[in-house]
Amino acid sequence: MKPFHRILADEHRGHCGQAKLRFAQVAQAKSPDHIEAEPQRHRRFHRGELKGLILHLLSQGAAHGYELIKAIGDQVGDGYQPSPGVIYPTLNALETTHLICAEGDDNTQDGRKVYVLTDAGKAHLAKHAEQLSVLLQRLERQALRQRARNNPQINAALQQLKAALRRKFANDDLAEPVATAIAHIIEQAAQEIEKH
Repeated sequence: MKPFHRILADEHRGHCGQAKLRFAQVAQAKSPDHIEAEPQRHRRFHRGELKGLILHLLSQGAAHGYELIKAIGDQVGDGYQPSPGVIYPTLNALETTHLICAEGDDNTQDGRKVYVLTDAGKAHLAKHAEQLSVLLQRLERQALRQRARNNPQINAALQQLKAALRRKFANDDLAEPVATAIAHIIEQAAQEIEKH
């Protein structure tokens, strides 16, 4: 199965006789704030995946840019929120390719441009539903891992362990048998954790 980001990158538009344009070419627009300018290790999404997620969110209802920033942050977790410099060029690209459009006569809500999914956008999501599902499942796994890392009971236990070790290490007379016993306790705890 071709990855969602590769399919989006290969999509072409054809609307009212306009020239076709690759999503990937739009994504490569040279902007210092653009997601493609971010170092690879800092990317949350593969190329094209952010567009797919925005389309998915708009399929649930109209939204302006700030609402999408918040919704994407909630979906990804880990305190992440895409910057306006990432979101608005992406929205412009999706609007240019006629997958979304501005809603209403004045196209604004409280001075903000409100976007809705077009029929072409709905068809695009339906066509690539399986790839979108893979993306959403990956984001859910990431969110679950993050929630586990932020579990208050685990963090409290870790802090208690660190404090106990600091107190022991502060003792200049820490005997070798005691150090060995501490190491054994920690090893046993690690082994027990691995079983669950």
